[in-house]
Amino acid sequence: LFPGIIDYPGDHWSTLGATMQKYLGGKIDRAELGKEIDAYWAKQKLEPWN
Repeated sequence: LFPGIIDYPGDHWSTLGATMQKYLGGKIDRAELGKEIDAYWAKQKLEPWN
């Protein structure tokens, strides 16, 4: 139903969850949230899902 969801890196929720907490807590703004999410995914080596 949702291809690729099980293929997320193991640290996905902990890393991006911490980033989301910083945003929700007012420590970073929306632009910084986007930068941190983009930076996280830029470091990942993802294989095509089949």
